[in-house]
Amino acid sequence: MPPASSTPPPLLDDSGNPLPQTDDRPTTESAFFQRLGPMLFEAIVRDDPEVVMPYFFPRVAYEQVKAIARPERDWRMRLVRLFERDIHGYYRHLGRYRNQAQYVGFEVVEDRARFMKPHTEGNRLPYWRVLRSHLIYRDHQGRRLRLEVTSLISWRGEWYVVHLNGFK
Repeated sequence: MPPASSTPPPLLDDSGNPLPQTDDRPTTESAFFQRLGPMLFEAIVRDDPEVVMPYFFPRVAYEQVKAIARPERDWRMRLVRLFERDIHGYYRHLGRYRNQAQYVGFEVVEDRARFMKPHTEGNRLPYWRVLRSHLIYRDHQGRRLRLEVTSLISWRGEWYVVHLNGFK
C-alpha cells in the first residue's frame, strides 16, 4: 500500500477562501491518487464510507462547480447518500469472506478522460472526468474480480471519486 502520508490537497487558501479550479489534467501517478484505491477498498470491506471521504469530490469544490440551486444540499442529500449506499452495497456484494479479499489495484483508463467545459453536466466550471474505472481485488478463492467506479472528477489536478455503481 502507498505511504499513509499522502494527504488530501488543500482546498482553501490561508484566509479560508476556496482555492480556484485549474485545468490541470489529473494523473493516476500522484501520491493522493495512489491512496484513493486502497482507501476506497478499505471503506467497502469495513462498510464504513467515512474511511474514504477525503477522496470523495469535496463539497467546497462541488459548490463552485455546479450551476444549480443549493449545491451544498445536493452534494449532501444526493451525492453523499448515493455514495454511502453504494459502499454498503459493495460490502454486501463481497459476501461473508470479504475480510479475506485483497486489494490489487485501481484500473483507470486515462485515455477515456474528457475535459468537461463549462455548461456541460450542469457545471459552471470545467473539470476532467473519467468514466467506468474499476477497483481490482482477489476474493478468498484467489479469483481476480472488479468493482465499478462509475465516475472520477478532477479538482485542482487530482482525481476524486463521485459515483461508484452507476449514475442516479
